[in-house]
Amino acid sequence: MTEVQWFYMLGSQSRGPVTEAQLVELLSKDDITRETLVWRNDEQGWKPISEQLPVFSTLPPPLPLQDPKRPSIPSPALIGAADSSLRLDRDRRAPRTSPSTWSDGSAHPWRRYFARMLDELVHGTLAILVVSIALYAVDPAVQSAFAASMGSHGSGFRLLGGLAVILGAIPVNALFIGFTGGSLGKWLFGVRVLGADARPVGYWLALKREILVWVRGLGLGIPIVSLFTLASALTRLERYGSTSWDADLSTALFQRPQGLVQRALSIFGFVLFLLLCGALSGMSAS
Repeated sequence: MTEVQWFYMLGSQSRGPVTEAQLVELLSKDDITRETLVWRNDEQGWKPISEQLPVFSTLPPPLPLQDPKRPSIPSPALIGAADSSLRLDRDRRAPRTSPSTWSDGSAHPWRRYFARMLDELVHGTLAILVVSIALYAVDPAVQSAFAASMGSHGSGFRLLGGLAVILGAIPVNALFIGFTGGSLGKWLFGVRVLGADARPVGYWLALKREILVWVRGLGLGIPIVSLFTLASALTRLERYGSTSWDADLSTALFQRPQGLVQRALSIFGFVLFLLLCGALSGMSAS
């Protein structure tokens, strides 16, 4: 079973996701304390570690030795001000995603993969259509040459067309994810991409994530390379519960539990993906 993903507060910033074992390691290194606020993906609010994991409350306090590299103990007034700041920050960052609807912490790699493929297909085709319309408005002859290159039957042209679809999908994916946390494919397959505070991450962070997915996950859209990058991403996802790009950007995936409704939506999304693939293949062959 995949471990629960934890997030913790460091100053005014949320960090994670990490596993429970990694929390213990952070505590042993004095990077965090028993009063550090933590949150997991099936809870509604931030709480101290000592409340979330009672075993931490039984640990002995650190030795009263002053490390010359560490700052001196702050005054009670500063501690009170910091505590008030943390409470305000915690209230602002309280997750808004319903835990009963998006509480599944399992990896679900195939749901994530087909959500990605459906979005690449829909959003990439949409981007190419917009470019084609813009080219037609500038010069119909240029648009005709562009359309002919997209519909050519040679292997080189097919590879170029596939790369164009993937690249075209990047800004459109970022637009949907950045402002809503989801998309058509992600909604059908029960996936949302949000920040550690369970809010949409904004366009620029979502765009950065899409570029990292394109490089580290899809291998720049090159078929042979993508086999290795996808296998590497899958291995990390199953081992740590998150991908390298989500760990680097402190983004998190919230997933709909795998019930009857989700199974039906996943089947519908898969069938829709096959139908769109067939339709586009027929259009390019005609």
